Amino acid sequence: MTNKVKLGIKVYSISNDIYEFSTEELPITNNCVDVDNITSKFLYDFFSVFSSENKKISDSQINIEFQAFISYNKNLKEKLNNFINNYTTLCPKLNALRKFFVNIQNNEYICVLPAYEDIDTKKEIEITKNLRM
Repeated sequence: MTNKVKLGIKVYSISNDIYEFSTEELPITNNCVDVDNITSKFLYDFFSVFSSENKKISDSQINIEFQAFISYNKNLKEKLNNFINNYTTLCPKLNALRKFFVNIQNNEYICVLPAYEDIDTKKEIEITKNLRM
């Protein structure tokens, strides 16, 4: 029996509603995937779009650091579009991610959080306040 692991992100912005993207439909088992596997590459590329730094720990481990509040600038837009263009066939849900970002202005701040984290109303209000600063 295999256990699917949900990995994903929630994106908050002033210009749009909250968007959640999950990888739970991908063939991930026990949170371990072969480094050469397409799923492993997908996850690395996916999280790299929104990460501030990637560090190789060993041949089988990479540490990806998120920066929660990031500017939707030209660099991020390019990384996001490249990722979506490369993986739309594997995961058609990515078209919705592209659509979400259409309404976000250049250099507008967004908040990207892991999707497994529960965000209550109080935290969402705090996130919105920070995005408006």
